[in-house]
Amino acid sequence: MRPTYTPPSFLVLAALLLGAGACTQPKGDLGDDESDGNADTTTATTSSGETTMTGETTTPTGGEMCPLDEAADQCCCFAHSAECAEPTQVLCEATVACDDIQAVFGGDVPVLNPEALECALTALRDRTPGQIRVMYSQAMSDTVSSWLFLYVQADGTVFENEGTGPDEYALALVHRSLPPADVFEQCLLEPDLAARLVCVEMASDGEQLEQCLPSCSTGAP
Repeated sequence: MRPTYTPPSFLVLAALLLGAGACTQPKGDLGDDESDGNADTTTATTSSGETTMTGETTTPTGGEMCPLDEAADQCCCFAHSAECAEPTQVLCEATVACDDIQAVFGGDVPVLNPEALECALTALRDRTPGQIRVMYSQAMSDTVSSWLFLYVQADGTVFENEGTGPDEYALALVHRSLPPADVFEQCLLEPDLAARLVCVEMASDGEQLEQCLPSCSTGAP
């Protein structure tokens, strides 16, 4: 799925995470949803104050109607993209906490925009609600090969999902606990970009609270 970086300093960060009692569990984009239901249009506000359209959204099938005009803080606010080729969609009112992290596998520089990495670690530490995404590509290629989707909650939890673009496959969307805030505080002191990227990926390793969506692939939404 996503590439794995193991810089030496990661051992220290991993020890901190384990010492805090976090447990590892198995392991989305604002776009168009093609499921049946009543369509609506929502917006996403970026960290710079810009507002972007998230496309048409729909009432999830089953259960009560999802509050699409409220903050994205429950399972029904998220959906797999059409054919599972793109990151997770946010159906409710969405906030983009940070710009997408552009990660490169096999290159000399593991992250092309360190400022987005800094923003993500700060948001994870402060439990700032909103979307964080890591978009992975191979060196010498602009094509996204895989992605990690995080939607941080103020209560110290996160909705997370990951998948691959070329394979049009996404793992289950899971609501889980975030590692303690001091883990990300230590990560912000780490100068190595690869180690910082691993820190962001730690957000998808917390205790699973509930599974929101099953895994999906082309032809099996």
